[in-house]
Amino acid sequence: KWYTKGTFRREDFLKLIGATIDYLIDELDVNIMLTATQVMDLRINKEILKYVKHGDRIRIISNMQYSYQDIAGLLQCVGIHIGLRTHSLILSAAVNTPMISINSYPKNEGFMRSIEQDDWMIEINNLTFDRLSDLAMRAWKSMERTRKTLKPIVEREKLKARQSAMVVSDFLE
Repeated sequence: KWYTKGTFRREDFLKLIGATIDYLIDELDVNIMLTATQVMDLRINKEILKYVKHGDRIRIISNMQYSYQDIAGLLQCVGIHIGLRTHSLILSAAVNTPMISINSYPKNEGFMRSIEQDDWMIEINNLTFDRLSDLAMRAWKSMERTRKTLKPIVEREKLKARQSAMVVSDFLE
C-alpha cells in the first residue's frame, strides 16, 4: 500500500501507474495517452515514463499544446480514460468515452455519481495495482456498452448545463 498516514509516497504511486500502463499495453496491445488538463501535471506525467518499459507506446498531451476541444477530440478516440482530474473526466464524458475515476478529489466522486458511473471509481486510498488493473480490464471489456449507456446521460447533463447557463444569462441581463 502506497498511501500511509495521510501522505503519498510519490515514487510508489509512479511505480503503480507505470506497472498498470505496462500491463495494459502487454495485455491489450494498446498505446497509451497521458493527458494533462492542468499544466502542473506535466511533470508527474513525464516522471511516469521513468517507470515503464514501453515508453515508445506512450504519448503525453497537455493543455499547453492543445485546446480543450482538441483534448476532447483525442479522448473521443480512446477506448477508456483513467483520470485523477475532474476536468479530464468531464471531457471524456462529453465525448461519451468510458472512464475510470481515481477519486483524488471529492468532486470526482460527485461528478461520476451525477453521470451514473459509480461502478467505475476507485478511491485513491485504496489504489493498488491489482484493483486498478482489474477495473481497467473490466472497463475495457464493457466499453461499448458503457459508451451507449453514457450517451443519453451525458445529453441530459449537457441540457441541464445549458439551462443553468441561460438562467444565469437572464439574471445578468
